[in-house]
Amino acid sequence: MENHLENLGAFFHGSDELVVLSAEDKKVLEAYAEAIRDDKELEDRTLCAFIVFNGNCGFANSGSQAYVQNRRADRSVKATIRVNWTQGIDSGSYQATRTIPAGGRQYLGCTKSGAIPVASYSFQVIGCQVL
Repeated sequence: MENHLENLGAFFHGSDELVVLSAEDKKVLEAYAEAIRDDKELEDRTLCAFIVFNGNCGFANSGSQAYVQNRRADRSVKATIRVNWTQGIDSGSYQATRTIPAGGRQYLGCTKSGAIPVASYSFQVIGCQVL
């Protein structure tokens, strides 16, 4: 279910335009909210930050600019992001932590490097704490 929530685009897509959720997406979101209602730590981790993409970058503008967005308008959050990368036959991952002000976002990087061979990056929020 967590991947499905990420695929919803966390209510935003591209240039921060509001996305209208389908009936199925709304049901999944409501079921998920019900499941975590009694688990404050899980709620904070899954609902306080998400990844949003905006603009092109990288080699031949083939990548997207990735940001971590604070979902909360009232409090700052500390998000832990897993970054996975591949370049040719090499690959790896690392974690980054960002403190994001209320309602704000911070730049993480481009999904494609600007050099050849092109490196690809993916970003995933793996932890989040409301401050």
